[in-house]
Amino acid sequence: MSEKIEERIAEKEAELAKMQYNKATQAHFGTLKAQIAQLRSELVDRAMKSKRKGSGFSIKKHGDATVILLGFPSVGKSTLLNAITNKESKVAAYDFTTLDAIPGMMEYDGKFKGARIQIIDLPGIIEGGASGKGRGREVFAAVRNANLIVILLDVRRPDHLTKILDELWKANIRLDQKVSRIKVIRRNFGGINISGFRYGLSDDEIANVFRTYRILNADVYLPNDPNLTIDQIIDVVADNRRYIPSLIVVNKMDLVNDEKLPRLEKQIGRKIVPISAELGKGLDKLKEIIVEKVGLMRIYLRKPGEKADLDDPMIVSRGVTVEDICLKLHRRFKNDFRFANVWGTSARFPGQKVGLRHVLHDADIVKIVLEK
Repeated sequence: MSEKIEERIAEKEAELAKMQYNKATQAHFGTLKAQIAQLRSELVDRAMKSKRKGSGFSIKKHGDATVILLGFPSVGKSTLLNAITNKESKVAAYDFTTLDAIPGMMEYDGKFKGARIQIIDLPGIIEGGASGKGRGREVFAAVRNANLIVILLDVRRPDHLTKILDELWKANIRLDQKVSRIKVIRRNFGGINISGFRYGLSDDEIANVFRTYRILNADVYLPNDPNLTIDQIIDVVADNRRYIPSLIVVNKMDLVNDEKLPRLEKQIGRKIVPISAELGKGLDKLKEIIVEKVGLMRIYLRKPGEKADLDDPMIVSRGVTVEDICLKLHRRFKNDFRFANVWGTSARFPGQKVGLRHVLHDADIVKIVLEK
């Protein structure tokens, strides 16, 4: 069955490749794009639902964030895991050394001291993994639950990046993107009504995306975004994408000279983190960048009648509310909550009285007052 779906995808991609994109073909272009996306989602769903015993991939999330090490076989993921965590992973000089997902807790002593970052070494990705080939089902199921994806490349094979990004895209994972601010209000009648900023996209092209997904009546509001693409509209309509930040790390830099780094960054088109996991070079900087990328912050708690404990912050994710802090402490802090006082950049003035929905900032001091 999966082979037939892949054949249909290939046929529609071939038709799309031959098509000249213009006003006469825009509507059909939108239909083909949406049909291909649907078929890819069906392929991914089938792969995710397939059963495999003893996969070793049922890993409970621990710590303040989860980071996935992703890359082709033998790029040094196991060596890196051993170097930055408390876990000893089996390492050998041949492909597919790691057969199961291996977790470790990153040892960190920087700005967010006390942060507990779970690092998971997954089996090497292979082409076709998004469709379930190799260990693709388990790999991409684990990736979808990550707070950060670290793509590890061998300095001698930077071309692997394109293949990895392609597999992630096919698995409905969007790296370093945010959900488009498109608003969709479904109706019971009236057809597809589009308003807002088109920037070259036609109403028929957009409407055909909705019709392909069997949405026949809706009000669609497009944001003022000149970079908006039909793919982003499909992502919003499909509503099954995962948006995850990423970090590109290039390993085995000890095998090349220093002039290689700027050429690599130009070739890849974005900043990279150069390391040598074997020699332990660049690992402290990597840890700092990982902690920054997962979006942590510090909250200092102040008990009534006492000073804040500035030596032992609570490590939380950015965007947390006072309610999140209460639940992290104990359920009764929410059940018996009266108000909280906040000192820091999220407060309009020192000691501002706030409610449960107040959004906190890094290094805020919080005092929670409970009902007596």
